[in-house]
Amino acid sequence: MIALTLVCEGIAAFLVWRQGYRAARLYLVSWVLMLLAGLTFVLSNLNILSGLAIPESIVMVATAMGSLFWSLAIADRVNLLKAETESANLRLERSERKYRSLFENSRDAIFISSRERQDY
Repeated sequence: MIALTLVCEGIAAFLVWRQGYRAARLYLVSWVLMLLAGLTFVLSNLNILSGLAIPESIVMVATAMGSLFWSLAIADRVNLLKAETESANLRLERSERKYRSLFENSRDAIFISSRERQDY
């Protein structure tokens, strides 16, 4: 079940990365590191990789590095959201200035009413 979950996570991360989601590349690096460390550890303990003794500390180091890459992926996503928010705020500011200038520079009388019939 764990192997199936890891494969599904890897495929999903790869597909999301291919669609242009930048933070997925860091997740993929951490996923590959943890998968390789875990796989070599298990295969060496089962004596399938003869003559190669992989200590458990390698898996711990790979897990720590994976956590580091996950943190970098989250930081990348936060920076991306911050940039998108700043861009949206700039577009809103420009739109408000344009709308305001329509009223301030108009030579015609402008009457605004709302559904609640409060006239301004």
